[in-house]
Amino acid sequence: PNKQIDLCSKFGGLIKSPTCPDGVYMVYVKFFTNSGIASEVVSQKVNLVTGSLPSSQPTSSVPSSPISPVFTKNLYLGVQSADVRRLQKLLASLPEIYPKGPVTGYFGSQTRKAVQKFQLKYQVVKSKNELGFGVLGVKTRAKLREVLGGNF
Repeated sequence: PNKQIDLCSKFGGLIKSPTCPDGVYMVYVKFFTNSGIASEVVSQKVNLVTGSLPSSQPTSSVPSSPISPVFTKNLYLGVQSADVRRLQKLLASLPEIYPKGPVTGYFGSQTRKAVQKFQLKYQVVKSKNELGFGVLGVKTRAKLREVLGGNF
């Protein structure tokens, strides 16, 4: 499969921009294995020139793979990691849970609120006062795998 890159939208495509000025853009990509192991960041300058491409010129694309919902560590407020970035991407696939949430790799208050919404919606916790509310712990990781598991 291929992945098209949206040069002009912000926050990983969460904020769409209908127009994009011509110019040079730096594209940063990180690839993940099915088990969630990240590659080094790969970057490439891209020169955007609007208009139609000649029919003989193929468009460039980057292969994509599904994002693994399998986590082996607890994630909580203050953690910064590739796992948090992956969690944020998964939560962003549920717009009612993480609308316009940033994908930064930092588990901040917005990510915690999204985890809390997920926990309440999928009945991982019964109340906001329950231990583990807002933490991606064992029960929440299992429910995330169940809800977003797909081929994992």
